[in-house]
Amino acid sequence: MGRPGGRHDANSFGEVAEVNFLTRAFNEVFNFFCGDWRIFWGVAFSILLVWLIEHVQALAGFRAAAGIVLMVGVSLSLIVALRRETAG
Repeated sequence: MGRPGGRHDANSFGEVAEVNFLTRAFNEVFNFFCGDWRIFWGVAFSILLVWLIEHVQALAGFRAAAGIVLMVGVSLSLIVALRRETAG
């Protein structure tokens, strides 16, 4: 695995196989839970928006609508992903 003289190659087979495994494992988990970057970022943005509503004093007037904001945000991200899937 190492080079002559005791130096190790940064791209040795063991390290590359480990990185490939981790990348593939992360990709499989992502595809299982989410499947599409549009869904992921839509849900992440919706959660961030609800967190801001709950924690920023200037947005305190919207706290009653935080659940609706979350449902609408997640629904819109799913609609956008579905429309993309059915269009092509």
